[in-house]
Amino acid sequence: MGDFIQTKVLPLFMRFVNTRGVRAIKDGMMFTMPLIIVGAVYLLLFQLPIQAAADFVASLGNGAVVSYLAHGYTSSFQIIAMVAAVGVGYTWAKNDGWEPLSAGIIALALFLIFIPDYVGATFSAAGTVTALDSETAAQSAGSATVDTLSKYVVSGNFEALGEAAGAATPEALTKFADIQGKEDKADKVCEYIGAAVKTAADALPDPADNAELKTAVMESAASGAIAVAKTAIETTDASAINADELAAAVNAGAVAGGQSAINVYAPGGATGLNKTWLAGQGMIGAMIAGMLAGLIYSAFMKKDIRIKMPEGVPDGVAAAFTGLIPAAVILTGGVVVYGLCMGFGGVTPIELIYKFIQSPLQGVGDTLPGVLLFETLIPLLWFFGVHGATVVGSVAQPIELANQAENAAIFQRLVDGGMSRADAIAALPQNGGHIFTEAFCNCFQAITGSGITIGLVIFMVFFAKSAQMKQVGKLGLGCGIFNINEPVLFGTPIVLNPKLLLPFVLAPIVSNGGAYILTQIGFIPYTMGVTVPWTTPPILSGLLCIGWQAAAWQAITLVASFFIYLPFARSVDKDYLAMEEGQEAA
Repeated sequence: MGDFIQTKVLPLFMRFVNTRGVRAIKDGMMFTMPLIIVGAVYLLLFQLPIQAAADFVASLGNGAVVSYLAHGYTSSFQIIAMVAAVGVGYTWAKNDGWEPLSAGIIALALFLIFIPDYVGATFSAAGTVTALDSETAAQSAGSATVDTLSKYVVSGNFEALGEAAGAATPEALTKFADIQGKEDKADKVCEYIGAAVKTAADALPDPADNAELKTAVMESAASGAIAVAKTAIETTDASAINADELAAAVNAGAVAGGQSAINVYAPGGATGLNKTWLAGQGMIGAMIAGMLAGLIYSAFMKKDIRIKMPEGVPDGVAAAFTGLIPAAVILTGGVVVYGLCMGFGGVTPIELIYKFIQSPLQGVGDTLPGVLLFETLIPLLWFFGVHGATVVGSVAQPIELANQAENAAIFQRLVDGGMSRADAIAALPQNGGHIFTEAFCNCFQAITGSGITIGLVIFMVFFAKSAQMKQVGKLGLGCGIFNINEPVLFGTPIVLNPKLLLPFVLAPIVSNGGAYILTQIGFIPYTMGVTVPWTTPPILSGLLCIGWQAAAWQAITLVASFFIYLPFARSVDKDYLAMEEGQEAA
């Protein structure tokens, strides 16, 4: 069996790992790491888990510091797909031996061609994230204010907004309108608020999924509708209220308010760069754009199809002209593909990629069998001497990053919609959040190294009797704290050691499988975008990325790993001791 795997299976894996596409993805994705880590720090700082600390940060500069941190986050973490496109195209050309920056820039332009502008089909409640359910809406109606009801609008939850206004008591609506003694008119007016804002949304140029523009439009629409409603309450006798006229007036106010935001944010129409696809949702599309650009650019260079400048022309100028012909062909091809997709399907290339490639891949990763498959393959490949994390990571990492970026975007929308940090994290499962993210894997996949070998190391340091095990244990202890265990893998060895294969595979299955189940049942929260370098020690990583629940499970896993390895480690130690005693006797 071992010979079959080594001679038949492993060569296939290595052939796959060494393909130009996989190498470009694996190395190109590394360009996103600085933005992910720094952006995650920004996110953590303005969404601190300790309420007192969060309140302190929120008070700095009357809230200005939080807005600055949020801007830093959206300008780093939320553009990782753009950086991935550049990185993949750059790495492909570099690996093929050509000037790489031109290929990276062409890849970025091709990716941007694939994504939609703001203009598209009118958005509706069905196409937005439901931040507040009907029950929450009804509860909030009892203390409704202009700000409260506006937050339903910002979150895109028009149904909840309508229910909040319709279910509110006259007293609550009086508070909402801030007018005393006009309860009988308040409930009549506010009945139309939810429908008015929805009408405004349908009547306006569409911001599609751009969060900033949508927020501005809907806040202004709500303000316009509310202003008309308040005026009607203040000036109209209860007996004189005409339902149809009032509804039309509120609708007109909402449309006017929303249109004012359009005019401010996008004069001449709601067009421009759509930020929705620049992070998690666009990750696979960015990789495809990078690979296409790298492949075609390298093919043109190999065939020497380029503009050649005379000697003496500065290298920078010559390089710009070198990429002109492949850029024209690649980008023109991208425009043609975009036109065909829009003309025949009414969707952009990135939307097709997301629907038919990225979503299914994310769905597989979010299942328990998918998680266990990844976790089984990593130690199995290591057992045969292949870097399992590199091989599996080349496939899994883009999915992890896409899931993590989507979680962060959903979390931010929920917080912007009025939810607290804790409530927004708790609402992630109901709003399309993912379990399988990079932060999840960093916390549970390979703590103390692939195979979670800390249990074996503890045995070797404190209980082993053979000199070899003791020495390897001392070497592996310091490294293991920072999730590096190559000294243990090759010094024990675990590689090609059948006695240690079972615990080597079982320990990460227990860690990841248990974490997945605990996340699914609600004990461990979903990750909300915060991540740390993979070398961050366990328990600390769980506390920073997720919370005390993850840190507690990490601690349990570390203890469990000792008992998982114990009987197998004793057997290996006994063999080494007998061998050492035999050598001494000889």
